[in-house]
Amino acid sequence: MDLSEEENVERMTNGQLYFPSKARLDELRTAARLWCRRYNATDDSITGPCPQREELMKGFFGACGQGPVIEPPFRCEYGFNVFIGDGFYANYELVILDSATVRIGNNVLLGPGVHLYAVAHP
Repeated sequence: MDLSEEENVERMTNGQLYFPSKARLDELRTAARLWCRRYNATDDSITGPCPQREELMKGFFGACGQGPVIEPPFRCEYGFNVFIGDGFYANYELVILDSATVRIGNNVLLGPGVHLYAVAHP
């Protein structure tokens, strides 16, 4: 199967089989790693709401509600497939592998070390 880069990203986002080694997906994963590095470098003496982190999340995720808190360190595969509701809180070491859509509703609380996987590749 010979897919264009755009078709491959669309298949991934829709939860269909795709090729994770395509160049565009490599670029998107690299961008997400750089974003995570920047996010995790924020002042970790601040617990709870942090305007700097909230601004970063709103520019990274597919959608982000009001008052999100993700305590660093945090890892994410792409970011654009993550949709977070209002009042979300995640403790340390959250990992989201968002090859397909990950939707987190309002007022969701996650403990430390939670991993969310939405992966569908060969």
